[in-house]
Amino acid sequence: MKACNNKNGTNADPFEQKKGKKTERPMGIMCYICGREYFSKSISIHLEKCKEKWIYTESQKPKAERRPLPEEPKKFNEMIITGGQGN
Repeated sequence: MKACNNKNGTNADPFEQKKGKKTERPMGIMCYICGREYFSKSISIHLEKCKEKWIYTESQKPKAERRPLPEEPKKFNEMIITGGQGN
């Protein structure tokens, strides 16, 4: 590494983290079924497919091992509309 830095005429440490500007990704909404994070425009599309997949997967299990579909959290639709920024 020193050879590369001296060769190019710089003393910068290639492993040093850049200070100052932090890049924050936008906050998404977590699917209450699978736990993955989606943005407000795609969560409703995902939920339809995720419910179908849950029902299919559970139907393949023996009756004693099947679980019901998780309940939608209170004010979940409100979170989707506000983009996860609800109070």
